Amino acid sequence: HFVSMGLEIYDEATRAGRQFAIGIPNEKSVGSAVKYMGWQNEGPMPVKVCPRPGRASGDVEHHRVDEAFLGGADFDRLAADLDDVPAQGWVNRWTPEYLRWRLSCPHVAYSVHATSELFAVSTRDRRFGVPAAVVLKLIPRGGRSGPLSARPLVAAICRHHRSPYAAYRSEERRVRHACR
Repeated sequence: HFVSMGLEIYDEATRAGRQFAIGIPNEKSVGSAVKYMGWQNEGPMPVKVCPRPGRASGDVEHHRVDEAFLGGADFDRLAADLDDVPAQGWVNRWTPEYLRWRLSCPHVAYSVHATSELFAVSTRDRRFGVPAAVVLKLIPRGGRSGPLSARPLVAAICRHHRSPYAAYRSEERRVRHACR
C-alpha cells in the first residue's frame, strides 16, 4: 500500500505543480521507498536520551488524549496559540485542526502536557522492562520566540509517565533540549 499510495500522491502533486516531496516512512517501509520510489535514505533520526532532568515544574497540565479531550474545551484552549510566530521556508503549522488530526490515531496512547510557555505531546514506551517517556513534539505557545528551556516540562513528563528517563528528537530552534 505504501508504494501505491506514494505514487498516487506523486502524480497528484505533479499535477498541482509541486516540485518535491518529503516523506518519513516507518522502519518496515524504508526499503520499498528507496527501491521503488527512488527516495534517499538519510538514516535514522538522531534521538536524545537523558535521565529525568531535575525537578518537574509544578505548573504543568497533563491530559490523556482521547476523543473527548480532542473535542473538548481544554484541547481548544491549549491548541489555540501554538506556534503563533512568523515562519520561513517549509514548516508545519500546528493549527488546532492539524494537531487534532495528528493526535487522532486510534492505536497510540498520546498524552498532552502544557505550561504557559510550551506544549508537548508524549507517549510511553518500555525498553528492557524500564518505562520511557517519549517526547514526540515540543511547541512554543503564544508566539514565544525563545530559546525556551524544556527541562522542567520534560521532567514533568517523565514524572507523569513514571519514567526515569526521556527520549526525544527536537529540532525546534526555539526550545533548548532537556539534556543540557
